[in-house]
Amino acid sequence: MNKYERSMTLGFMVFGAIFLIGGIHYKIGRFNSPGGGFLPFWFGLILVTLGGAHLISNWKELKKKEEKFFDKRSGMKKMVFTFISLPAYTFLLSWLGFIITTFLFMLFLLRFIEPQKWKVVLIVSIMTTIVAYAFFVLWLRASLPPGILEKFLPY
Repeated sequence: MNKYERSMTLGFMVFGAIFLIGGIHYKIGRFNSPGGGFLPFWFGLILVTLGGAHLISNWKELKKKEEKFFDKRSGMKKMVFTFISLPAYTFLLSWLGFIITTFLFMLFLLRFIEPQKWKVVLIVSIMTTIVAYAFFVLWLRASLPPGILEKFLPY
């Protein structure tokens, strides 16, 4: 783990702690009746926990020789394409809808940003879309844009 990865991990942990504290401030509620701070609290807790686990798992590597953050030009290119894909996701969300846009976004990230085999890309993209739909629409009853699938899905 290089110093940039450490900094990013600590940054995510601080970001998560802010969400966690904000979630407590806005009252968490319960699973069957979530409050305004329910999602921020759990999001923050997950970020802090994963960041801590990342630091602990790489503790032995902290003493190794430092690496460059962008040792290749491709690293910078991947970062730029990832940041460009986020506004594209937002733009396509209202037109194509949550399900199709989420599937395409995951497909793009897994195939072109961090290339994986097509089998892995399709399985992870489909599963991520299904879990996100079930979580936000079916469980939390959030109204997400149905897009072109409006006639086929229970929104």
